[in-house]
Amino acid sequence: MPGYYQHHGKQAVLILDAGGSEAAKTLAEQKKLAGAGQTLLSIDAFQTGAAVAPRDRSGDHFLAFNLSDDANRVQDVLTALRFLAQEGCSSVDIYADAKSAWWAEFAVAVAPKDVTLRLHTPTGSLVDSEAAYLEDFNVPGILRAGGLRTADRLIKARNGTAER
Repeated sequence: MPGYYQHHGKQAVLILDAGGSEAAKTLAEQKKLAGAGQTLLSIDAFQTGAAVAPRDRSGDHFLAFNLSDDANRVQDVLTALRFLAQEGCSSVDIYADAKSAWWAEFAVAVAPKDVTLRLHTPTGSLVDSEAAYLEDFNVPGILRAGGLRTADRLIKARNGTAER
């Protein structure tokens, strides 16, 4: 997975941008954090930035047999968090733009509890409505599984290791 990484210690920052890691580099927050001596990671999640590639979705019932782009992006965030944990990071601040806030929210909800996670997303970026899911987070069955309310409850159940 393409991205940007600089290792500086046990405090890490994961920056997510729907435009990929190059778009994340332009964020003022990343520029500030890059100079703060923290480990910094930004990724090109599935089908973003340099990771955009042709994907044939023409088959009947494509999403019945394949993960959606957004589901794959959540997995990429989980992979990035696991990488940071393996690199010795004990806490990760996750900064996400409005679109990637969805990936971050659901990744933090199911992430292992071995690393302290703090989620920083734009206020009001996540709306628990069917229209928002169809437009911003197309993961079949996510509403049946509880949607944002369940994700929020899972984050709170991390016993204070994830803050919102």
